[in-house]
Amino acid sequence: MFKERNNSNPGTLYLIPTPIGNLGDMTLRAIETMRSVDLLLTEDTRNTQKLLNHFDIKTPSRSYHKFSERKDIEPILNMLLDGKSIALISDAGMPGISDPGMMLVTCCHDEGIPVRVLPGPSAGITALVSSGFKIEGHLFVGFLPRKAKELDEKIRELAGFGGAIIIYEAPHRVRELVSKLAEVMPDRKIHIAREMSKLFEEHIRGKISEVSEKISKIEPRGEYAIILGQLPAPQKRQELDKIKLRDFRRKCIEFGLSVKDSAALYSIATGEKRSEIYKIMSRE
Repeated sequence: MFKERNNSNPGTLYLIPTPIGNLGDMTLRAIETMRSVDLLLTEDTRNTQKLLNHFDIKTPSRSYHKFSERKDIEPILNMLLDGKSIALISDAGMPGISDPGMMLVTCCHDEGIPVRVLPGPSAGITALVSSGFKIEGHLFVGFLPRKAKELDEKIRELAGFGGAIIIYEAPHRVRELVSKLAEVMPDRKIHIAREMSKLFEEHIRGKISEVSEKISKIEPRGEYAIILGQLPAPQKRQELDKIKLRDFRRKCIEFGLSVKDSAALYSIATGEKRSEIYKIMSRE
């Protein structure tokens, strides 16, 4: 149970994005905020320490990850209610995106604790912009299910989504995932990005079937952001060419065919609806 407030002014929870690779992407505001808060919540204190050492940040830190999120929320909220300010950071990118944080943010809103999110790096958005695919109407799904049955169901569900799709995947599973994607939607465009902003940044783009073959021959390394391209817009159906229909009907008359039979033949040859063809031929 949360304690009663001893301070009418609670502290603030800051969500601070960290570089997805290049430490030069760290903002001055993020550095200053990390120095000024009372506590840093970090996904992995060992990874965070490298960042703190690089920018000479002395703020104390403690771990906050998905396995401890529920039991850690109460003492953290009590600190905030006592007027302490806390910053939540991930190993890389924006906290809360495929990382713990949203439960804490929700509780802060419920308790009237201010939440401030600093803008900054996000692997998914960076990869989406790199892909050149249409951004409007995209879907972020993050990591897909690991169990085979659930994964297959999810892939079939995603196959029907019309916009671009952002997926995250670990290196030891990326080849299997792309292979499964190729089974369901081989001709859909895909853009795979890895090691973004790092020395060995790499992008692979093409049809899923082609990319699946490419990555099957390499040893995947680093975290992957996978972008599935939007589905092509359905083509507008062209109106039936009445001149062609008249010519076809005239030739059919020469062979003694009825309007009904003529319409049936034209439908078989072109794939057009027999009923529409019959209506036009009947008026000619």
